[in-house]
Amino acid sequence: MLLEGNEQKTALLVAIIDSSEDAIISKNLNSRITSWNKSAERMFGYTEEEMIGNHINVLIPEELAGEEEMIISNLKAGKKIERHETIRITRSGEKLQVSVTISPVRNSKNVIVGASTIIHDITRQKQNEQLIGEYAQRLTLINSISKVISAHLDVSTILQKVTDVTTQISGAAFGAFFYNTINAKGEAYMLYTLSGAPREAFEKFGMPRNTDLFKTTFSGEAIVRSDDIRKDFRYGKNQPHYGMPKDGKERSSSF
Repeated sequence: MLLEGNEQKTALLVAIIDSSEDAIISKNLNSRITSWNKSAERMFGYTEEEMIGNHINVLIPEELAGEEEMIISNLKAGKKIERHETIRITRSGEKLQVSVTISPVRNSKNVIVGASTIIHDITRQKQNEQLIGEYAQRLTLINSISKVISAHLDVSTILQKVTDVTTQISGAAFGAFFYNTINAKGEAYMLYTLSGAPREAFEKFGMPRNTDLFKTTFSGEAIVRSDDIRKDFRYGKNQPHYGMPKDGKERSSSF
């Protein structure tokens, strides 16, 4: 009867571990995996058969290779590691942001023989936190524009602030504001403010032209956004430089 009771308890414990949403892994003091639950399979993409006896370092990125040594040192000293935020890597190479709790496992003689590890995937949580932080930063930047407009009547000061803030919000290396004027030929675009680059860097550049690439922006029809302007189908179509002047440096005026 006692044996049956122990078997029932063991089966119940296994069922609880396998139903957990967190990866639950045990290992010995040589960092060799001794158990691997179903959530660990789902989280990391390895089966139990593949991982039992394998070294835990298969889940640790190269740049954090020394972390396991620190963990084992703490375990041998009887210390529990709680909610340690770190990175673990899946079978496909995806890096997960995780919270790890590691507890020493003792045998019947109270000797530490290994560890029980609970791994909680916090990747989405961290991504959401980052998005909220970026949103809050953008609100702060936009509010700073309102303050400048309220405090200054000088158009150049206001435009410079707007250029600086919009460049920062978009994540661009530098930004420019073009003042749209009409000349004898029909149109011209004069550089008015710059952000992220000294004006001297653009002094020798020709005026940007109303090419296919810039047309919608300069006419006020739409915003043009490109991660790599060289891959845009409108790029490099215009004479004389086709996007690349003689000195090899790309210029907006030759797009």
